[in-house]
Amino acid sequence: MNRFIETSRNTIREAAINGKLVIFVGSGVSANSDLPTWKSIINSFAKDLDTNFNVESIEEFIKIPQYFFNERGSNEYLRKLKNLFALPSKTNMIHDIIFEMYPAHIITTNFDNLLEEFILQKGLNYHIVKKDSDLPYAEENRMIIKMHGDLELGNFVLKEDDYLEYENNFKLIETYVKSLFATHIILFVGFSADDPNFKIIFNWVKGKLNKDFQPSYLLEANNKFDSLKFNYYKNRGISILYYSELDKANSNLTLSPYKNYLKYLRSKQGKNLAEFLIYISDDKGLSLENLVTRAYNFLKIFEELQYILPDDLIARLRINAKYFIQKENGSNCGILQIYDDVVYDFIESYNEGSKKEQIKTKYNNELNYIFECLRKAQIQRVIAVKNLGTEPKQNKLELGNKVDENEQDFDLLMTHLLNFDLYSFEIGLSKYIIDIEVEGNEQCFLGKAQFLFKLGKYSQAHQLLKEISKTAIKNKKYLIYAISELNTLINHAVWRVDIFNDKYDVETIKKVENEIKRIDLDKIYKNLPASKQEIVFYFNKITQFLFLYKYEVKLISEKNKFIDAKDKIEAGGWITPFPSLDESISYITNLNNFILGNHLFVDYYFEYKSVFELFVEILFINYSTSRETTNTGKPFAKFEINNLKEFDYFMIFTIITQVNN
Repeated sequence: MNRFIETSRNTIREAAINGKLVIFVGSGVSANSDLPTWKSIINSFAKDLDTNFNVESIEEFIKIPQYFFNERGSNEYLRKLKNLFALPSKTNMIHDIIFEMYPAHIITTNFDNLLEEFILQKGLNYHIVKKDSDLPYAEENRMIIKMHGDLELGNFVLKEDDYLEYENNFKLIETYVKSLFATHIILFVGFSADDPNFKIIFNWVKGKLNKDFQPSYLLEANNKFDSLKFNYYKNRGISILYYSELDKANSNLTLSPYKNYLKYLRSKQGKNLAEFLIYISDDKGLSLENLVTRAYNFLKIFEELQYILPDDLIARLRINAKYFIQKENGSNCGILQIYDDVVYDFIESYNEGSKKEQIKTKYNNELNYIFECLRKAQIQRVIAVKNLGTEPKQNKLELGNKVDENEQDFDLLMTHLLNFDLYSFEIGLSKYIIDIEVEGNEQCFLGKAQFLFKLGKYSQAHQLLKEISKTAIKNKKYLIYAISELNTLINHAVWRVDIFNDKYDVETIKKVENEIKRIDLDKIYKNLPASKQEIVFYFNKITQFLFLYKYEVKLISEKNKFIDAKDKIEAGGWITPFPSLDESISYITNLNNFILGNHLFVDYYFEYKSVFELFVEILFINYSTSRETTNTGKPFAKFEINNLKEFDYFMIFTIITQVNN
């Protein structure tokens, strides 16, 4: 049986890699957030009716709430359900593991809102479908499909009439869910094979599709292996994977970042389910081909960007990793440290001369792209750690720096700007990318438009952005197109201050205003083709300033550390270790590279200024803290404070351009 679980795990992981995994979430997941299971809901109705029922029977299961509805009426029926779900609840670690498997879609019969809460907390891009009319706007997005409706909407499915009328009330959802069963691998999580609710779903699928559906799997976290039941469902297309049959010794739980959080799940069934999911979602046993393919597919979203935020790259790869900067020979070296056996083994093979050429020959394009993305995230070295414990092993992969001729020209212009050498800057700009066409070089010309914008040459920037948008959409460079359109709106908002003066005739003003009116960012989202829908997630992060808010939170935390250190030292105390500026500098450098490198005009917005003002505050708090303190009453009477000795060009430029500007 354990061998069957292992091969099933590989099938599920393969489906996830290829965007073909759908996770079907049952009430057993919400039960770990202290919400009622379907069975407890039905038992509560049965108890109020004061009659003995067999709640294990499918027929009784849907009749009991119907009896209550008939006896007490719709108001009391709805009130009772809302009271059952009124308990304080929050998402649990099982939600984390489910979404880390990166399912193409999630289907659920739950009508609580925990899944919605989770994607809101994490900023994930899933469209919520609660009713038929939600579906046409989401058919090309990742979705959470609440196939039994929603408690707040009042269209939930529980009693017999709801099931009888389901085909009429949820016609589009029913059709779409059927298509998912026919084309995707389905993983049932939070169900038991004994649950009447699962039996209802199973009979529905079997009745609608007969045997015309892809393999499905159910994680059985509670009951022991039952060969009769296993064979019964397997012959009908659903394989039950039993936790009781899992080889716990080789489940790789000890290496999981979730291992210390299992204790927060109150029920044994919840802990079993979480541990089972950790095993299913773990990459142990993945082939080299799957590892490379997965990383390549996950990183395709960054294809049109020149710079990537390290946090975003880690999130896309869904690996246990951290990014940090290390000083080496006076320069910063960006390091990605990954805690993963498979990556460790890959780097070991790649670093061996004989194997390196074989790997490069077979995966040359994919690896070149992956390494390019790592360099775009300012990562010069990857360190993979194996066997976390007393003696972890490490393998290193040196990547070097990102090299691009046009980017080198761009960096030179930025250096002139940082040095306030506007004469050299304008001369350099006049020579920047003059011998190439816009088409095929849209990213370079976005850089030129950005510099025109910074010089206040809004009319020229507007004309150039128009050309960029035109060629970007023609060449299906959707993210560049979206950034260009966003920049056009920002350029116009700043330009409006002087557009209505004597420099522009009425016709020009009218033409520009009409061009601006046609830009609809929401339409850009909706009109993207299916293969590019994930770009919406990134574009949302940009237009809604989600990436700025994230860094604002990080810098507030760093600022509080420095304030605390300064207060303690000035009060005659001491603190060790003294906070380092490295984290703050790393955050602001990465953010600045992302904004400037991708040529975003967002530096005129309040949200942008707030982040950089926080950085300036941290610099002055650190700089103003006494470099040496004496406190004879303490064990460490004299200690050095590792603080800022001088400001570099970037710091000075940030102070002058951002504070009270």
